[in-house]
Amino acid sequence: MNQVLIIETALKNDPKNKYEYKVNRNIATGIFKSFYIKMRMYKRVPKKIIDDTLTLIRRSKIPIKMERTFERIKNKRSRRKYHFNRKLAI
Repeated sequence: MNQVLIIETALKNDPKNKYEYKVNRNIATGIFKSFYIKMRMYKRVPKKIIDDTLTLIRRSKIPIKMERTFERIKNKRSRRKYHFNRKLAI
């Protein structure tokens, strides 16, 4: 199963929520990496493994806040001695 399909199925929005939500891709990539090995062990992936992956990815949702009151500081990371472009997935 493709990681994009897993993320899309986990993104069902609830109309009761104040904000729209999206999946934190860094955490979703880490979760998918850990379950990928289990998925490759079987010719047909058991439904339990897929369900476990989806429940963990659903827990890593973050709100999309459109009306921010504070401006973002853009030069915050450019002052470092060494460049740190990417965060490590869990």
